Amino acid sequence: MIVYANSCSYGVVTNGKTYSEIVADNLSATLINHGSPGCCNERIFRVSTRDILNLVQNTDPSEILVLIGLTNTFRGEVWSDTLALFDDGYFKSFTATNSSKFDSYIKQFHIAYNQEAAIINLLQQLVTFTCFLKSMGIKYRIWANTPHLQPIDWNLSFVKPFYEFVMADKNILSLFEFNFVQHAESLGYKTCDKPFNDGGHPDSAAHEIMANWLLNQL
Repeated sequence: MIVYANSCSYGVVTNGKTYSEIVADNLSATLINHGSPGCCNERIFRVSTRDILNLVQNTDPSEILVLIGLTNTFRGEVWSDTLALFDDGYFKSFTATNSSKFDSYIKQFHIAYNQEAAIINLLQQLVTFTCFLKSMGIKYRIWANTPHLQPIDWNLSFVKPFYEFVMADKNILSLFEFNFVQHAESLGYKTCDKPFNDGGHPDSAAHEIMANWLLNQL
């Protein structure tokens, strides 16, 4: 069996085993974790889709479990001159704190950023990605790792179809009521580096709790 994981740093950085490592250990599975610190959701969906297409060439889809921890919607990406990790071309994710030759573009991205538009795009990406996984017969669990996804008006005609589809999917933990970081903090767990309010990463004990929840859902 293969456990495939993707996320930003919250599924990669801790002071012991990550939730994906613990899940893989419990299932006696091979772990492939292609999470990348600072990455955007577009990168998570694209890399995961490509990796899964490659995996199913030699692996029975029923033997694959996909774990996706979503990140902030206010991250974007550019085509840079540096080769990305995990054979992802020259894509480079960014946040407002990046400093590079793309500073002007990044500044304009954040000036024009709109939470409603970002959430609609995220929902659409989830519909497309989960339909892809279902068509392959692949098991999956998807949730938010970061605490920045905010509800919008779900009854709007251009939002409602996406929202209802995502909410009906029991393999997606409620994105706007739960996230890994705030859940860990609310239970009293510590970070392995900076404080929670400064982007700190949950410690391995919190990852174990998250892993146990995931295992109980299988």
